[in-house]
Amino acid sequence: MHLKLKDNKVDELLITKTQEETELVNRINFTYSSHPVAECDTDFFVKFDFTLTSDRGFKFKLLHDFIFECDEPLDESFWKGSFHKINAPAIAYPYLRAFVSTVLLNAGLESVTLPSINFVEMAKKMDSESEN
Repeated sequence: MHLKLKDNKVDELLITKTQEETELVNRINFTYSSHPVAECDTDFFVKFDFTLTSDRGFKFKLLHDFIFECDEPLDESFWKGSFHKINAPAIAYPYLRAFVSTVLLNAGLESVTLPSINFVEMAKKMDSESEN
């Protein structure tokens, strides 16, 4: 089975000023999920729900979809595997990092370099949370 990153699109982008600057460090929260593309049995997407609350008085909210294409129909064994929970998000994440950094810099705000993520551990955490 061959997979590739086919496309990406921003569903929501919101930058708002917060009441005041704080002395707290930047807070980054994000989750991701994967879903089949309804019109096509060979495509799926990974959706990142990303929020940055900056210590410099702004909040950055982003919903970003990354669409992957497979050369075979996605069956039950694919959804039981790890590609859509670990590998695909790891492939898409550098694009998300670059997008966030570029938008913030072009908006005249601080450029933020997002940290590296261990998607294996993150998937384990998300799986254990969904079981509860």
